[in-house]
Amino acid sequence: MYGKCLECNDGFYPNGNGSCMSCSSNCKNGQCNTETGACINGCTDRFWGDKCDIPCDPNCDTCQLDSGICLSCKNTTYHGLSCSESCSTSCLESKCEQNTGYCSIGCSRDSFGNMCDIKCPSNCQQGDSKTSCNIDGDCLYGCINDLGGRDCSERRIYIGSPTNVATAALSGVFGILLICTAAGCYLWNRRRSSPTVSEQENQRETVMTYEQLQRQANEPTYKNVDENYSVLST
Repeated sequence: MYGKCLECNDGFYPNGNGSCMSCSSNCKNGQCNTETGACINGCTDRFWGDKCDIPCDPNCDTCQLDSGICLSCKNTTYHGLSCSESCSTSCLESKCEQNTGYCSIGCSRDSFGNMCDIKCPSNCQQGDSKTSCNIDGDCLYGCINDLGGRDCSERRIYIGSPTNVATAALSGVFGILLICTAAGCYLWNRRRSSPTVSEQENQRETVMTYEQLQRQANEPTYKNVDENYSVLST
C-alpha cells in the first residue's frame, strides 16, 4: 500500500486522492503544472481548456485555449468564429478565408467576385477548370458567338478582307497625292500670273521712260515755232 504523494514528478499532478496522475495527453510536450495539472505550453490541435481536455469544434484546426473560439478552420472549408459556415461551393477547392469567407485561392469555373458568387458572362470562352473571367468579370480566354469586348457583349465590326483593306489604303494614298498635286499646280499658276516685285519695278520704269520721251519730243517743237515767229517778225 503506497502512501499519499506530497509532491508529483514532472509530467504528473495530484488527482485529489493523494496520488499523482499523468498530465493530459493533449498538453504540448506532455508538460503541466505539478500542482494543478494545467498545461504549461498550451494544447495540441483541436483541444482547449486549462487541462486541454475539451475538444474544439470539429471544423476547427486550432482554437483559443481559454475560450474554444476557432483560430483556424479545418482545411479552410469553413469560416466564422466557430467554423460553422461553409465556404462558397464556387470557391476553388472549396477553400476560403476564415474571417471573411472570401475565396482564398480563386474561383471555380464560370464565377467571379470575392466569394465567387457572381456568374461570368455567358459568352466567355472556356479555358480550363478555373474560372473563365477575372475578379472584375472580364473574359480571360476570349469570346464565343463572334462577340468582342472585355465582357464579350459587343458585336464585332468587320472592315473587310486583307486585300480590300490594302486596296482601300492605296486608294486613300493616291487620293491624297492627287489633292496635293492639284494644290501645287494651282499655287504655281497663281504665282506665275502675279508679277514679281522686280517685274513691277521694270513696268514702272518703262512707263516713266515713255513719258519722258514724250515730253522731250514736244519741247523742241515749241522752240522751233518760237524761233520762226521771231524771224518773221524781223
